[in-house]
Parts: sequence; C-alpha cells; structure tokens
Amino acid sequence: MLGKIAGASAIADALSRLEEDGSVVAVVLRVSSPGGADTAADTIWRAARQLGMRKPLIASFGDTAASGGYWIATAADRVVAEPLSITGSIGVWAGKFSIGGLLGKIGLAMEAVSADGNPNWLSPARPLEADDLARLRETIGETYRVFLERVAAARGLTPEEVDAVGQGRVFTGRQALGAGLVDELGGLRRAIRLAASAAGVPEDAPVETIFLPEPPTLLEALEARLDTAPGLRERTSLLAAMAGGTRMVLLPFQPRIR
Repeated sequence: MLGKIAGASAIADALSRLEEDGSVVAVVLRVSSPGGADTAADTIWRAARQLGMRKPLIASFGDTAASGGYWIATAADRVVAEPLSITGSIGVWAGKFSIGGLLGKIGLAMEAVSADGNPNWLSPARPLEADDLARLRETIGETYRVFLERVAAARGLTPEEVDAVGQGRVFTGRQALGAGLVDELGGLRRAIRLAASAAGVPEDAPVETIFLPEPPTLLEALEARLDTAPGLRERTSLLAAMAGGTRMVLLPFQPRIR
C-alpha cells in the first residue's frame, strides 16, 4: 500500500479496539504477509487471542500467509485460504552480518563493551564462534517449539505432526487444506460470511463491514506517494496545493480578461 506496512502495534491496537467495540459482533483477520520477527507475530497473536475469547474470529489468507503470517492465524476459530495462497512456512531462522573485516579494510574499528566482560555475540563486528552458534541454535529451537505448540493447539494436532509439515515447508492453500493447516478454501467474502454466521447473523441478512486500520483516503494516498518520491512534490505544484488544502477549480475552458 504505497510503500507502507501494517506493523504489529497498529494491528494489535486495532484488534483491541474491535474487542471493546460493542457494535462489532465478529472479526475477520485478513493475513497477507510472508512473516517477520517472532516477537511481532506474537504481539498480534496475543491481541487476536484475547479478542477471540469474546467474539468469533476468522482468519482469511491473501496471497501469502507464511511464517509469522501463519503464526498469527493460529489465534482464529477457523482459517480460510485462497487455493493458491502461499501457506505454512512453519519454521524459524536467524543469523547476522559479520562486517568486522570490511570495516578494517576501510580503516574503521568497532568495539563493544558488555557488563559481564563477555563479548556481544550479536555484534556485527565479530563472527559467530562455536559457543555463539550453540546459543543461537538454542534460541531458534525454543522459538520453533513455541511455534509448533501454537499450531498444534489451533489445528488439533500433535507437535510431532506439525513438525512433519513444518520445518519451513510452504504449501498452496489447496495443499494446506489437505495437510490440515486450513479449514476451507475461499476468499474474503466467504470469511466474512463465516464470521457473521458464527455471530448468529442470519444467512440472508445484510452484513455491514468496517476496515481497521482504516485505509487511506485518496488525498492521503497521494500525500504518501509524494513523500516517497524525492522531488516529486516540487514538480507537481497542483497536487501539492491540493494536499495543502487549497481549493482547486478546473474549468473546461480558459478564461481571458480584456
């Protein structure tokens, strides 16, 4: 969306608002994400889990719902995926850049000071040593264990069964259905209908939907585009005037004053 992303805090805040909003009877969590930091995914998961204790929550997968994107969907009551949604990637990876040698070649040095006297194993100034790798593998293993437990509890599987389809593997939505990672195939409209039905809304009743975080207005979208393209704002004085609130009138003719 014009170079913007929805961060963990924004999504968690939106879910909390929906939880407290008495006019909202059910929620569809639209997931379109290849993943990210496990802490961000768990922040959204906890807010979604809290909401799901009070209202029906349906997860709807867009083009991609992998890794952290799939993690947050485990808080939902049901998961709906498109037939070609990239789904799963139940796995964890981590690493770091080691640029100490590069810095040395250009005459720079980096020193890290720690309180316990042990070198910072995540410092980019030094490579990972054997003890560092062992510590990193332990951290990754613990995060992966939590991921397996989240999926197992949500899908009615054992951690061993989840591990058999995990380890970073990706599936299409149709394949994920066969693997037990989603409940059915369909788009956003189907997910909305499932959420309404779970809330007791009659099948033939109209459903009013609201979207959070709220999508930008046309003017906000233009403003965002101007900010992401250096020099564009100065070259588009008309759009800049509109964004600044100046009223503009475009006439179908050119007036001449005599």
